Amino acid sequence: LGIDDRIEVKSPSLFSGYLQSIPRTLSHDGYWSTGDAGRVDDAGRWHVLGRLDDVIVSGGEKVHPSTIESALRDLPGVRDLLVFGVFDPKWGELVAAALVGEPLEARVLRAALESRLQGAARPRRVIWVTSLPLTGDGKPNRREAAAQFASGLQSI
Repeated sequence: LGIDDRIEVKSPSLFSGYLQSIPRTLSHDGYWSTGDAGRVDDAGRWHVLGRLDDVIVSGGEKVHPSTIESALRDLPGVRDLLVFGVFDPKWGELVAAALVGEPLEARVLRAALESRLQGAARPRRVIWVTSLPLTGDGKPNRREAAAQFASGLQSI
């Protein structure tokens, strides 16, 4: 792990880049940054926390959207969800969640969120939607979700 819990790899088989594209840049000691954040547990197992460019910084605290999503996957009535950051003048960013499924009453949802997540990691803005925006390769698109859903987010 490098600076900011950045996962870095080094291998004789690490390729140098695609043909006719910008070559990969390596650190001075030959490591390549994956762009992912991670941690190593006490048993030596590696855990990928998510993309570093997806990290939400709220009140100086860094939170990983994928970690929040894992904690919310079993919310009653929720079939899918996507967590992303939205601008906040006081905290810098707040955690927001787009939820696909049967909407819960605000008080029920708030209680469920509070029981699963604390502090900066708890979503403060939510929106119920019918589908999530995807990238060209079918992955959830956090940036598009933030832009598309910003005006409909409700405080929770």
